[in-house]
Amino acid sequence: PNITINKSSGTLNMSGTISVSGNWTWQNGSNFNPNTSTLKFIGDIYSSFTPGSVNYYNIEVAKSSYFYNDLTLTGPITITNNLIISGAGHNNWLILNATSSVQNLIISASNLSINSGSLNISGDITITSTSTGGGGSGTINIIGTGDQNFASAGGALPNITINKSSGTLNMSGT
Repeated sequence: PNITINKSSGTLNMSGTISVSGNWTWQNGSNFNPNTSTLKFIGDIYSSFTPGSVNYYNIEVAKSSYFYNDLTLTGPITITNNLIISGAGHNNWLILNATSSVQNLIISASNLSINSGSLNISGDITITSTSTGGGGSGTINIIGTGDQNFASAGGALPNITINKSSGTLNMSGT
Protein backbone atom coordinates (compact mmCIF):
# COMPACT_ATOMS: atom_id res chain seq x y z
CA PRO A 1 0.00 0.00 0.00
CA ASN A 2 0.88 3.68 -0.22
CA ILE A 3 1.67 5.36 3.09
CA THR A 4 1.13 9.08 3.70
CA ILE A 5 2.10 10.72 7.00
CA ASN A 6 0.36 13.95 7.94
CA LYS A 7 0.92 14.22 11.70
CA SER A 8 0.76 17.77 13.06
CA SER A 9 1.34 16.86 16.73
CA GLY A 10 2.69 14.06 18.88
CA THR A 11 5.48 11.65 17.97
CA LEU A 12 5.65 8.85 15.43
CA ASN A 13 7.80 6.00 16.78
CA MET A 14 8.95 3.25 14.43
CA SER A 15 10.42 -0.13 15.34
CA GLY A 16 11.26 -3.30 13.45
CA THR A 17 10.86 -3.45 9.67
CA ILE A 18 8.11 -1.45 7.98
CA SER A 19 7.48 -2.80 4.45
CA VAL A 20 6.08 -0.50 1.77
CA SER A 21 4.96 -1.87 -1.60
CA GLY A 22 3.90 1.53 -2.95
CA ASN A 23 4.83 5.14 -2.16
CA TRP A 24 5.95 6.70 1.13
CA THR A 25 5.01 10.39 1.51
CA TRP A 26 5.90 12.46 4.56
CA GLN A 27 3.66 15.53 4.36
CA ASN A 28 3.70 16.99 7.85
CA GLY A 29 5.23 16.42 11.26
CA SER A 30 8.66 16.82 12.77
CA ASN A 31 8.50 14.56 15.82
CA PHE A 32 9.76 11.27 14.47
CA ASN A 33 11.76 8.63 16.29
CA PRO A 34 13.07 5.98 13.86
CA ASN A 35 14.80 4.05 16.66
CA THR A 36 16.67 1.20 14.91
CA SER A 37 13.90 0.58 12.38
CA THR A 38 14.14 -0.30 8.70
CA LEU A 39 11.84 1.23 6.10
CA LYS A 40 11.83 -1.42 3.37
CA PHE A 41 10.52 -0.82 -0.17
CA ILE A 42 9.27 -4.09 -1.67
CA GLY A 43 7.05 -5.25 -4.51
CA ASP A 44 7.28 -5.00 -8.25
CA ILE A 45 6.06 -1.51 -9.06
CA TYR A 46 7.65 1.90 -9.39
CA SER A 47 7.70 3.70 -6.04
CA SER A 48 8.38 7.22 -4.89
CA PHE A 49 9.80 8.21 -1.53
CA THR A 50 9.07 11.71 -0.22
CA PRO A 51 11.10 11.66 3.01
CA GLY A 52 10.14 15.00 4.54
CA SER A 53 12.59 16.74 6.86
CA VAL A 54 13.13 13.86 9.30
CA ASN A 55 16.02 11.39 9.60
CA TYR A 56 15.67 7.65 9.05
CA TYR A 57 17.76 4.85 10.54
CA ASN A 58 17.81 2.14 7.81
CA ILE A 59 16.31 2.26 4.33
CA GLU A 60 16.24 -0.91 2.23
CA VAL A 61 15.23 -1.14 -1.42
CA ALA A 62 14.34 -4.79 -2.03
CA LYS A 63 12.10 -4.69 -5.09
CA SER A 64 11.33 -8.01 -6.75
CA SER A 65 10.24 -7.43 -10.36
CA TYR A 66 12.31 -9.24 -12.96
CA PHE A 67 12.44 -6.22 -15.25
CA TYR A 68 12.41 -2.80 -13.55
CA ASN A 69 12.67 -1.91 -9.89
CA ASP A 70 12.60 1.86 -9.52
CA LEU A 71 12.60 4.01 -6.41
CA THR A 72 12.52 7.76 -6.93
CA LEU A 73 13.68 9.83 -3.98
CA THR A 74 11.82 13.13 -4.37
CA GLY A 75 13.84 15.17 -1.87
CA PRO A 76 16.95 15.08 0.29
CA ILE A 77 17.19 12.49 3.05
CA THR A 78 19.49 11.71 5.95
CA ILE A 79 19.96 8.02 6.75
CA THR A 80 21.83 7.64 10.03
CA ASN A 81 22.80 3.99 9.50
CA ASN A 82 22.40 1.89 6.32
CA LEU A 83 21.06 2.37 2.81
CA ILE A 84 20.69 -1.20 1.54
CA ILE A 85 19.90 -1.84 -2.13
CA SER A 86 19.17 -5.53 -2.60
CA GLY A 87 16.64 -5.72 -5.45
CA ALA A 88 16.50 -8.97 -7.37
CA GLY A 89 15.34 -7.60 -10.71
CA HIS A 90 17.11 -7.26 -14.02
CA ASN A 91 17.28 -3.44 -13.78
CA ASN A 92 17.37 -1.65 -10.42
CA TRP A 93 17.22 2.14 -10.43
CA LEU A 94 17.61 4.58 -7.57
CA ILE A 95 16.64 8.00 -8.88
CA LEU A 96 17.80 10.90 -6.69
CA ASN A 97 16.33 14.36 -7.08
CA ALA A 98 18.63 15.92 -4.47
CA THR A 99 21.80 15.36 -2.47
CA SER A 100 21.27 12.90 0.37
CA SER A 101 23.41 11.86 3.34
CA VAL A 102 23.99 8.22 4.26
CA GLN A 103 26.19 6.60 6.88
CA ASN A 104 26.79 3.21 5.16
CA LEU A 105 25.92 2.07 1.62
CA ILE A 106 25.38 -1.65 0.98
CA ILE A 107 24.65 -2.84 -2.57
CA SER A 108 23.88 -6.42 -3.58
CA ALA A 109 21.40 -5.63 -6.38
CA SER A 110 22.38 -6.51 -9.93
CA ASN A 111 22.39 -3.91 -12.71
CA LEU A 112 21.98 -0.99 -10.29
CA SER A 113 21.81 2.51 -11.74
CA ILE A 114 22.00 5.50 -9.41
CA ASN A 115 20.65 8.35 -11.52
CA SER A 116 20.70 12.11 -10.95
CA GLY A 117 21.65 13.70 -7.63
CA SER A 118 24.27 12.42 -5.23
CA LEU A 119 24.82 10.35 -2.10
CA ASN A 120 27.21 11.69 0.54
CA ILE A 121 28.65 8.65 2.32
CA SER A 122 30.32 9.19 5.70
CA GLY A 123 30.79 5.50 6.58
CA ASP A 124 31.57 2.31 4.69
CA ILE A 125 30.58 1.17 1.20
CA THR A 126 30.10 -2.55 0.51
CA ILE A 127 29.24 -3.79 -2.99
CA THR A 128 28.74 -7.53 -3.44
CA SER A 129 27.20 -7.38 -6.92
CA THR A 130 29.44 -8.40 -9.81
CA SER A 131 27.01 -7.18 -12.47
CA THR A 132 28.58 -5.01 -15.16
CA GLY A 133 25.24 -3.43 -16.12
CA GLY A 134 24.01 -0.26 -14.48
CA GLY A 135 26.17 2.53 -13.08
CA GLY A 136 24.10 5.62 -13.73
CA SER A 137 24.53 9.37 -13.91
CA GLY A 138 24.46 10.06 -10.16
CA THR A 139 27.47 10.55 -7.89
CA ILE A 140 28.67 8.81 -4.75
CA ASN A 141 30.65 11.30 -2.64
CA ILE A 142 32.96 9.73 -0.06
CA ILE A 143 33.15 12.44 2.61
CA GLY A 144 33.73 10.86 6.03
CA THR A 145 36.24 12.42 8.40
CA GLY A 146 37.08 9.09 10.05
CA ASP A 147 38.44 5.90 8.54
CA GLN A 148 36.23 4.36 5.84
CA ASN A 149 36.19 1.08 3.92
CA PHE A 150 35.20 0.70 0.28
CA ALA A 151 34.88 -2.98 -0.70
CA SER A 152 33.66 -3.88 -4.18
CA ALA A 153 33.18 -7.20 -5.94
CA GLY A 154 33.54 -5.38 -9.26
CA GLY A 155 29.98 -4.34 -10.13
CA ALA A 156 29.28 -1.21 -12.20
CA LEU A 157 29.07 2.05 -10.27
CA PRO A 158 28.03 5.64 -10.95
CA ASN A 159 30.49 8.53 -10.64
CA ILE A 160 32.59 8.49 -7.46
CA THR A 161 34.23 11.48 -5.79
CA ILE A 162 36.61 11.14 -2.84
CA ASN A 163 36.53 14.31 -0.76
CA LYS A 164 37.84 13.35 2.70
CA SER A 165 39.28 16.11 4.86
CA SER A 166 40.76 13.55 7.28
CA GLY A 167 40.84 9.82 8.00
CA THR A 168 41.88 6.93 5.79
CA LEU A 169 39.99 5.35 2.90
CA ASN A 170 40.71 1.61 2.58
CA MET A 171 39.74 0.33 -0.88
CA SER A 172 39.55 -3.36 -1.76
CA GLY A 173 38.17 -5.31 -4.68
CA THR A 174 38.19 -8.63 -6.39
